[in-house]
Amino acid sequence: MRICIVKQASYTDLASQSVNGIEAYLEFSNHRSGPYGWLIDFNADFRVVKCHPEANLWEQKLERGNQSHHQQIRDRQALNAESIDEIDFSIYDLVLTYECAVPASVTAEYPNVLWATMLEDHRMKEFAQFSKKPPEGYDYFFDQRFGPSGIFRQTRQPHVINFPYVIPHCSKLEEVEEVRDVVLMDTPQRDEGLEQFFAKLGYQLHYTQARSLKEHFSMLTKCKYFISYECNNPKWGNGFIEPAAYGCINIGEPNMFWNPAFITHYGRLWKGRDLKQIVMEIEEQGLGDEILDLQSRLICEYCCFRPFHKLLSGALDNQRLKPETRDRFAGIHSAIDGGFSRK
Repeated sequence: MRICIVKQASYTDLASQSVNGIEAYLEFSNHRSGPYGWLIDFNADFRVVKCHPEANLWEQKLERGNQSHHQQIRDRQALNAESIDEIDFSIYDLVLTYECAVPASVTAEYPNVLWATMLEDHRMKEFAQFSKKPPEGYDYFFDQRFGPSGIFRQTRQPHVINFPYVIPHCSKLEEVEEVRDVVLMDTPQRDEGLEQFFAKLGYQLHYTQARSLKEHFSMLTKCKYFISYECNNPKWGNGFIEPAAYGCINIGEPNMFWNPAFITHYGRLWKGRDLKQIVMEIEEQGLGDEILDLQSRLICEYCCFRPFHKLLSGALDNQRLKPETRDRFAGIHSAIDGGFSRK
């Protein structure tokens, strides 16, 4: 399946220029990783486009808030951005845009393409609107939800796909180091007591800080445990997906996350279970491989099988698409239902 990922130059997350290939994507990325796995599994193209006057959702959000601290990134991205009108989208099967970066006037020119969009901020009024009805010119809305949640109700709307913001490499686990002697704590605040506890077990405790994506992924290759539970406000839950893809054992407080699916029952801090107790249970009972297998299955389920099954099932009934296109999607649907092996 040919996939294109599109963002506007005003959007500062993800790669800062158009790229093809995972190495270039990571080299030029800002902030979060996004659908980096699609550049591996599908050889997807990533394109940064100039802001279009008919596609200004993100610009409206910027005008409402103080976003001047990222203006240098926007200016730099604008220098290398492509014109939407110069891109031939007909070569793609699926185009995912951020903040409806491609306007309906352009998507209408490519009726044989599936169009999807994702909004970064679920507090935007358009998030609720798109959850009820797809934006003009689009087939699907990716709502960033994944897995069971005590906060979100699962939607039955056929156009809403539960795809997370972070989409990892789903065809196999990432390459990791044989010796994993690092624990990564999702907080900048040092805890000398925990440092001493993990040192006795042979682990070095590191804390989250400003790192490039390459540096962050390099850290995860050496990481045995990823821990996140101290939050002033609930977090979305995407932060657990990358560690799971890199074979780290996730530990966290599920009530502090909108989407806690990637914290397995082994690593959940609740009902009187504290962090040290959980780590000792995993170490002494040798539960690591069982937890990693479960996390791997969750990645397959929530980042590949379930969302693609719904997306492609809808494509088979999409009468706008040519019959031969629907036949091709049927083949892709069958292959994905057959499953990516993570072994």
